[in-house]
Amino acid sequence: MPASYPKSQNIQYFSDINQNRLFTRNAANYINRLGRDHIPEIIRGNGNKFNIRILDKAEYKEELQLKLKEELQEYLEARDDSHAVEELADMLELIYSLVEVHHSSVEELEEERKEKREIRGGFDDRVYLIDVED
Repeated sequence: MPASYPKSQNIQYFSDINQNRLFTRNAANYINRLGRDHIPEIIRGNGNKFNIRILDKAEYKEELQLKLKEELQEYLEARDDSHAVEELADMLELIYSLVEVHHSSVEELEEERKEKREIRGGFDDRVYLIDVED
């Protein structure tokens, strides 16, 4: 558990029967999702109260995957290049976290990427495969 969230912190949980998940109350909004590490401090700095819990490893992996889907959808709906790059950065952060969940490292991920690029190439040439004949 992170040092900034002692076990003695008063955390309240509310059951969401429809999704069988937990959510917490933040002001008038309900939040039921993985948040970045500094979000509690930002919320506290804004003078708001919040409730959190630390996910176990299985929940963490599941929430990272859900968050990656969310960020992909936001990227696909990006209104301009700047917004698209912002969403890509969010996706990259999630990928880095998922690499660790899968007992690997960013360096190993990059080696895998380079190896695939060397063998199969990248996507720079904009090749669009129409069909293949036997």
